[in-house]
Amino acid sequence: MIMADKIVILRDGRVEQVGKPVELYARPANRFVAGFLGAPQINFRKGVVGREDGMVAIRLADSSLVTLRDREIPLADGSSVTLGIRPEQAAIGAGPVKMKIETTEILGSETIIHARLQSGQQFKLSQRGIAGARTGDLVEVTLPSAFVHIFDQSELTVFCTSRLGAGLHSMMCSPDVMLLVWH
Repeated sequence: MIMADKIVILRDGRVEQVGKPVELYARPANRFVAGFLGAPQINFRKGVVGREDGMVAIRLADSSLVTLRDREIPLADGSSVTLGIRPEQAAIGAGPVKMKIETTEILGSETIIHARLQSGQQFKLSQRGIAGARTGDLVEVTLPSAFVHIFDQSELTVFCTSRLGAGLHSMMCSPDVMLLVWH
């Protein structure tokens, strides 16, 4: 990503997204682009849209409820979605997702934590420095709302808006805006 001013992501000869590396990483147009960039790879989990205390919430397969504070999405309650969160953006701490640590890779500047959700699915976290997490620990994980990616059933990024302040503010670009931006 550091060797280019612009990247074109192709799949089967078709352009998926064009943009600056950081734009593609932070605002992927779809699930394919999100999974293409980043190491360790982004965590994807299936879920269902709902509401909790008036806020958008995603119920995951293991019954965890991920509340998206100050965000709105244009999907009806009951819609199936895929939630994406990058390993470095999830953090061990009081949160809605519970998991058991299976192993850790201490790399000096970061620690990669391999864990398993209550549903049995794998989940990776990347923590700065040498993390104190140990194999066998049961931990809670926070998923900061601003870094949660939502993909619809066609695997496109769902356009999200913020309810902060007086008006609505864009938090993620919609796929048709991000796709084929040529300068």
